[in-house]
Amino acid sequence: MGDIDTIERTREIGRQLTERWCIPKGGDVEPFFELFSDDAICETMVKKELFPELGGRMTKQEFKDYVYAESRVTELKVWVTGITAEANRVAVEAASDMSVGKNIYQNVYHWLFEIKNGKVVHARFYLDTLLARKFVDWVQEAGGDMQTRK
Repeated sequence: MGDIDTIERTREIGRQLTERWCIPKGGDVEPFFELFSDDAICETMVKKELFPELGGRMTKQEFKDYVYAESRVTELKVWVTGITAEANRVAVEAASDMSVGKNIYQNVYHWLFEIKNGKVVHARFYLDTLLARKFVDWVQEAGGDMQTRK
């Protein structure tokens, strides 16, 4: 489990991740990614063949490119609905409310972050895939450069 101070630091990283994921349209994604180690692995728990832009494992840079593309066409707005922390892991429940053109995107998430030396080394993202698929389609229609990964 870990001592209380370590758990509270890990919980605070979870809060910071969510706060820094709120990026204004055209804004800087770097503050969010400062919380990730250089060799971090990011994994969205969806079938890659059904969702090639986001599914499967990504490097920090691949995930950064994805978030950057989103943030060019919409303000990213997410907030915490719950946090559970251990010494080296933090689970964040969150929700979002964003718009792309005339389309409204609202989703709920469960994010699991593994922490080492104060940085995210592994992130797993769980979300409603159907809603996220629509969001990516809207971002692409709005000119967002969402790359299909192999």
